[in-house]
Amino acid sequence: MRVAAHRAGLFVVLALYLVLGAAYAVRTPAWQAPDEPAHVQVIAQLAGNGCCPVIAPGDWDQALLGELTSARFAPELLGAIPSIQYEDHQPPLFYLLALPVYETAGGSLLAVRLLSLLLGAGVVAAAYAAARMLLPAQDWLAVSAAAFTAFVPQHLAMLASANNDAQAELIVALGLLLVIAYLRGTSSRGLAWAFALAAALLVAVFALAALPAGSVAPVLTGAAALAMGAASAVLWRWHGAAPPTLIGVALGAVTGLAFLTKMNAAFLAGVIALAVLLRWAFTPGLTGKARLLGFLRDGLLALVVALALGGIWWARNVQTYGFPDLFGLRAHDAVVVGQLRTAGFFAELGAAEGLQRFLLTTYHSAWGQLGWMALPLPGWAYALITAFLAIVGGGWLVRVFRRERPPLDAPARWRRLAWVALASAAGLVLLQYAYYNTVFYQAQGRYLFPALIPVALAVALGLAGWSRLATGSSLQAGLRWAGPLLVIGLFVPLNFFVVWRILPLLAP
Repeated sequence: MRVAAHRAGLFVVLALYLVLGAAYAVRTPAWQAPDEPAHVQVIAQLAGNGCCPVIAPGDWDQALLGELTSARFAPELLGAIPSIQYEDHQPPLFYLLALPVYETAGGSLLAVRLLSLLLGAGVVAAAYAAARMLLPAQDWLAVSAAAFTAFVPQHLAMLASANNDAQAELIVALGLLLVIAYLRGTSSRGLAWAFALAAALLVAVFALAALPAGSVAPVLTGAAALAMGAASAVLWRWHGAAPPTLIGVALGAVTGLAFLTKMNAAFLAGVIALAVLLRWAFTPGLTGKARLLGFLRDGLLALVVALALGGIWWARNVQTYGFPDLFGLRAHDAVVVGQLRTAGFFAELGAAEGLQRFLLTTYHSAWGQLGWMALPLPGWAYALITAFLAIVGGGWLVRVFRRERPPLDAPARWRRLAWVALASAAGLVLLQYAYYNTVFYQAQGRYLFPALIPVALAVALGLAGWSRLATGSSLQAGLRWAGPLLVIGLFVPLNFFVVWRILPLLAP
């Protein structure tokens, strides 16, 4: 049986991703990924004391962290690792998932890194799926989007380290796929029923939510959420009309998963709220009453399920940290004494120089700044990446000034709405990044990765834009497939260079 080119392309991208990602996981010296010791200590505390850790004074030691990072986590200092616990306020879902892996592997850091890498493979596949759902006649776009998502060096380094970023990105990616399907007006019947089953499991969680602090309620929450994800993955390709009620449950469930995984994924709630509004505001041929009832039905169901899932964790936080600290962030901010604040950074450097350094550091670290922001890529690597972005930008100019006639994918209302939703996702991530930096100085481009799928789609479209200059069909096809080949040809060798030449420099 002949395999379609885009499917073969996805297999190649995933295979290279797993090989390179495993190399990152193995060759990155222990603890030389941002916040990695603190994330692993959450799992270690779950293994030793049950769910869930509480952030407290002493969990952050600025002097100790400075000594450890400056010494590249030298072996004689590793006895202090168990005291690094400043991620104890994080939602529990990733750590509950990692717990059996951690215990089975005897507390292996590498095992947790490889689990994160596998979750990241889902993000790569989701980028491919998003392009296929939006523009099915342009299959080269799916390969470009998947390759870009897979091979940005800093992204690959983070997905191959021990943290909750990969799971957060995966849940965001699934949420965006669900939004596209919802706006298209079709969905997976199996996916919807999977979420309905998960809702039934949540009834059991609610029944046990009143148990004393330290009970199994958070663990059951994690189990229900994982069942939701597993069932949706198995049944994804069972197509059919989903009952309208279950659509709202699905939208709320994926939002609730985001709440239970990481707060920087919570922006998904805004994207889904916008999607519900867009669908019922722009569906033609409906009365005002039908629009209102549809909006209220989907919106309220999503809201109730999302709040029910997130509410279990938030109630625990209020019980632990006091009202109104629903997310544990006030407790976190009170503990991280000595962390660099943005006001102090700009006061020292001045507004102009401070802003310039902030933007340059964000740019560099989005592409590659390894370790605890210790090792940027060589200057020539950033130059190549900038040239690549110039090619993408040029392709977009071609798209603007040279129309495709006839269009390969016919213009449709739902596609325009889906692009609005994806653009809002990228915008919310950017606003989230800016807001966080109003308090703490964190010019780290990795915080922008939840927006990587919309960015990857934009990159794929820009690369394919050059094909509109071709006159012959064979040349046009060649230029279209040159996009994914360029992404792979540039970033795969760059990642090999990082793995073999830069990562060893992080060793003590």
